[in-house]
Order: sequence, then structure tokens, then C-alpha cells
Amino acid sequence: MGGVRNGSDAFEMVLAGASGISVGTASFSDPLATVRIQRELAQLLVEKGFTSLRQAIGFAHRYDEVNGE
Repeated sequence: MGGVRNGSDAFEMVLAGASGISVGTASFSDPLATVRIQRELAQLLVEKGFTSLRQAIGFAHRYDEVNGE
């Protein structure tokens, strides 16, 4: 587990290549943390122009390819 507390944390992990995210400690203080994080992640995907989670997985490693570098 990697300290996922919000949608932004999850988004960073997806961009780095994660196809699944585990929420641990955040759910101790907020039983609905997984629902909130999923909602925040979905919003970030839309804001950043992704049409699916699959499209965002590993994007950080493909950035240069996408930008012609």
C-alpha cells in the first residue's frame, strides 16, 4: 500500500503505471474513503482530458512519445 489519501494520489499512481489502487489507512478515519477517492480520480481524468482509466495508465512513461520528443 502506498499512502493513497485522495484522488490526486491515486491519479499519480495511475500515471506511473498502476492499474489498481489499494486504500488502507485512509479508510480507518473515513469509511467512505474509497468512494471519495474513486470520485476524485474520475474527475481528474476528465479534467486532464482522458476518456478512460486505461488511457491514463502509464501515461507518465509515454509523455515524450506523445509530445514527439
